[in-house]
Amino acid sequence: MRIASDQVKHVTSIGAGPIGAGWAAHFLARGYDVTAYLHDRNEEDKFMSVVNTAWPCLIDLGLADGASMDRLTITDDLAKATKTHNSFRKAPLNGCQSSSIYMKPWAASPHQMS
Repeated sequence: MRIASDQVKHVTSIGAGPIGAGWAAHFLARGYDVTAYLHDRNEEDKFMSVVNTAWPCLIDLGLADGASMDRLTITDDLAKATKTHNSFRKAPLNGCQSSSIYMKPWAASPHQMS
């Protein structure tokens, strides 16, 4: 089931390297709730470095109503990351487009993955 883009309120980024962190910052600036899945909690400092670097530029470009970095949730629990969501943003994995370990939560999801 595909939901209308204006109904999306929560975005989950699976894989939160530089690309996933950039998408997370973008969606936060647009006023979404964002969950970022990190493979390991040791990645959190690097992830937040990208988000914190992007945020002043996003402010200069103009934030949407309700935009806040407080709307960010970071987890290393894939099941938790995919439990409540409207849309996924899947970052490539080491140059690959998908991996069977990441497809399990999506298979059970009634929502469209991009």
